[in-house]
Amino acid sequence: PARKSVIDSVSVLERYLGGSPDAAPAIYQAAAPISHASPSCPPTLLIHGGRDTLVAPIQSEKLAARLAAAGCRHMLLALPWAEHACDVNFSGPSGQISTYAIERFLAAVTPSDRAHKGR
Repeated sequence: PARKSVIDSVSVLERYLGGSPDAAPAIYQAAAPISHASPSCPPTLLIHGGRDTLVAPIQSEKLAARLAAAGCRHMLLALPWAEHACDVNFSGPSGQISTYAIERFLAAVTPSDRAHKGR
């Protein structure tokens, strides 16, 4: 859970998912991205700030490991200085790095026009 001074994530999740993990384990399992890591998952880009107080960086690290084990194309960009939503300012350092990473990732995982047209 996140620090309560930031957000009461436990309460938010319980309201959103209809109960606690003990009361609704199947719903929590279905809502967890890590549950969907498989060879057929789409290419996945994870960008995570090392100083994120809302979602612990270990969550993206675990997902990246699960994606790797499943053979899913993915990339984890860890920004050690960054907080949650650090890229909201596109002109800031995190925004520029995130935009660069997103553009390169999409170019790498999206078929080119030539390949798409069968050339």
